[in-house]
Formats: sequence, C-alpha cells, structure tokens
Amino acid sequence: MDKPHEGEMLMALLRQHRRTQADLANALGIQPSAVTKYVKAQTLGDRAWLSVKEGLARLNIPSTSIRDEPVVMARERNPMFGRDLRPLVSEWSRDHLRSLRDILNASPEDRRSLVYWIDAKLER
Repeated sequence: MDKPHEGEMLMALLRQHRRTQADLANALGIQPSAVTKYVKAQTLGDRAWLSVKEGLARLNIPSTSIRDEPVVMARERNPMFGRDLRPLVSEWSRDHLRSLRDILNASPEDRRSLVYWIDAKLER
C-alpha cells in the first residue's frame, strides 16, 4: 500500500485532533482556499510546510507525524559556533546566494564599505 501524501496526512492529523481546515486557516490568518491547496498537495513545498507547521503549532498539534524534524547536530546546537543564519537566506535564489558568497569572501575593507552603503540605503 502506498504511503499517503502529505496533504492527506495533514487532513488526517486535523481530524484526529478534531480540527478543521478552517481552524488551520484561522490560526494562520489565511484564506481557507490556501489550506485546501495544502491538503491536496502530494508534497508540501518549503513555504507551505513552514506555514502548516506554524499553524499546527498554534493549534497545539505536533507536526512530526507528517514530517520528522531534521536532526540537529550537536555542533549546530552549540552556542560557541554562533547562531544558525540559514533561515535568513533559505528562500533566496541561487543568484542571491552566489552574491552572498562573494560578499563573504570579500576583503574586510570591501565588506565594511558595503555595510556603510547598506546602512545609508536603509536610512533613506
């Protein structure tokens, strides 16, 4: 027997917790038609999954029966290694990520110059 797709698992999870698609839509502040798209999806895209996960959390429903949480390595949890910046750029295009890599590889003087330029743009 085939494993149910993520949309089916979402619907089953809502039913199990006596919740409706409208409850999830209200928790997220979105239109019910968006939730309908979620429950029809074979696999939820990254943004859809983040929305579903957030909405389920607001309804006190664990999302792990749909998708397991990624394993976080001890190195990533260790504050000595700094905070995880990946969520800040996870939605960026490949071109933007290449540009970021170029910035990170630039000289300290070039990065400092860019920071001044960005600060000036943000103050406008």
